[in-house]
Amino acid sequence: MWKSLNELKQALNDQISFSFQLDEINKYFYHEQIPLSWRSYTPQTKESLGNCIEHFQRRNQQYEKWIHD
Repeated sequence: MWKSLNELKQALNDQISFSFQLDEINKYFYHEQIPLSWRSYTPQTKESLGNCIEHFQRRNQQYEKWIHD
């Protein structure tokens, strides 16, 4: 997911060309939906993209806490 986000940022800045996958991700983001290519990494939900991102941020914080405690 991080890799595709970084690649999408580069494509939007004209640093690399859009692949089919990046175009798909961009379209899903536009509609505030979770891209199909990310579905295997996300819990099954009907929540918006924003809620999904918040979930991953909380999960990342939880993992960081486990590592440092």
